Amino acid sequence: MLRRIIVLLVLCASMVACAREPAPAPPPPPAPTWNAGPEGACEVPETGASAHTLDIDGEKRRFAVDVPDGFNGERLPVVFVTHGRGGEATAAMAYTGFPEYGQQYGFIVVAPQAEGRPALWDFSTGPEVAGSDFAFIAALREHVVESWCGDDEQVFMTGFSNGSAMTFAAACLPSLRFKAFGAVAAPGYVPERCDSAPPASIIYAHGTADPVVPFVGGETVIQWVEPATQVMNAWALHDGCAHVEREQIAEDVQVTRWDVCRDESRLVFYVIDGEGHHWPGGPSLPGLGASTRSINITALMTEFFGLSD
Repeated sequence: MLRRIIVLLVLCASMVACAREPAPAPPPPPAPTWNAGPEGACEVPETGASAHTLDIDGEKRRFAVDVPDGFNGERLPVVFVTHGRGGEATAAMAYTGFPEYGQQYGFIVVAPQAEGRPALWDFSTGPEVAGSDFAFIAALREHVVESWCGDDEQVFMTGFSNGSAMTFAAACLPSLRFKAFGAVAAPGYVPERCDSAPPASIIYAHGTADPVVPFVGGETVIQWVEPATQVMNAWALHDGCAHVEREQIAEDVQVTRWDVCRDESRLVFYVIDGEGHHWPGGPSLPGLGASTRSINITALMTEFFGLSD
């Protein structure tokens, strides 16, 4: 119990530094139903949660990884989790709750660590530039597939806040070869980069009362952001979606779904009325607005990626 209290205190300290990112999400049901990849016959350095460095162009970059304890030698899907401004990889693992879902459904969770004080993702520089954050993401993706038994055809990217902006930028970089994307609380569509990119499947959530990244658009501590609805409509146009439907699934949650899109891509957009700057369904901290319990975005992303089938 003492160790758990200490861990939670460390997480909270880290979260306050990154605009108070939320702490651990509630775990899913415990019964294992794995969805392993097709290649089989490989080994991992270790199972469970661990922290590592990866040497890239002479620079050591940090990342955390969680491999299901019941790993049986088959290649597994991989979910990247990118933290927000000032955040920590291990805290992102905790507040999203993705490792619990990975243990449940049989996928690897990888959380890269940004550099700087505060730690900040540079989502404007592509992977072709040595030493860039996207060069790190590209190298880490390759490393996880080669050394951690990741299924090369099932690698997904998610992110919160600054990590959400990083995720949207990655959706416009086909060389990174992520299969689909999940993001919360920072939308993005840059025409000069995204217009020529292939269609992308994205699930996105944003609160209407977000005090850090305004839902209606505006200035943030990093840059100006466009309105969330405008950005998702831009993605729907980009993906060539022919059908859209809206549904009120809870008193405070409306979901918009676009389908019949190019290359079988899909878009899902959760608008949470009154929600602040939080990971929906996860814990919240004072000063960042209200937090919904109507949806759990980690569960919804896992389903969207086809990992809970």
